[in-house]
Amino acid sequence: MECEKCFQHWSSYYETAGLYGCQIWATPYLSYTASCRTTAHANHVGFLKSLLGVKKATETYCVLRETGQMPLFFYWFRCTVRFWNCLLNANNSLLLKIVQADLRFANVQGSWTCQFLHALNDVPNSDTFSTAVRTQNNIHVGEFETVLREHIISDWRAAQLPRQMHTYHTHFGTPLGSESGWWDDEKRRKKPVQPHYLRQDIPHKALRSLSCLRLSGHEF
Repeated sequence: MECEKCFQHWSSYYETAGLYGCQIWATPYLSYTASCRTTAHANHVGFLKSLLGVKKATETYCVLRETGQMPLFFYWFRCTVRFWNCLLNANNSLLLKIVQADLRFANVQGSWTCQFLHALNDVPNSDTFSTAVRTQNNIHVGEFETVLREHIISDWRAAQLPRQMHTYHTHFGTPLGSESGWWDDEKRRKKPVQPHYLRQDIPHKALRSLSCLRLSGHEF
């Protein structure tokens, strides 16, 4: 339970710090590659590795999967989509004029809309989401979240990982979205879960030893 409390504290922290204002400043970082260049990503992954007691070189994909987390940009992207919907639904004529003005700069590098559309173009079904922005329509958040989560899982599956990481994904990894199988198409929409040992009240030293064993994360 102690480890679970740590995750809860971290969630409270990054909701107020890591996500604060991300609807505005995070639009250039709405991909895994771009988000890896941010301090927020380094702090997120660094905390998880420290909590699990694994070496710094442990594969980030596996650490995120082990802790039931998605990459930080997933949460930034979701917040940005919700922010877009709020802009359209706000009962404020001035705000709507600002949205329309920024849409005119959709093809200008550096504008908020251009960065948002560029990020959407890397997501499956991008035409649907991009068209919604260009025509000033809401994006269905549930549909977008499902597509983005699936996109991230597909990238993880295709990643060129060291042999020991393939062992982790095949034999140890907690199903990302289901209890029965990580690649279970029917259950993959569910939220990630943590492995059983991270939800138990066991000594932290034993927890770290289990993490290192599962993730091949020993220092020696």
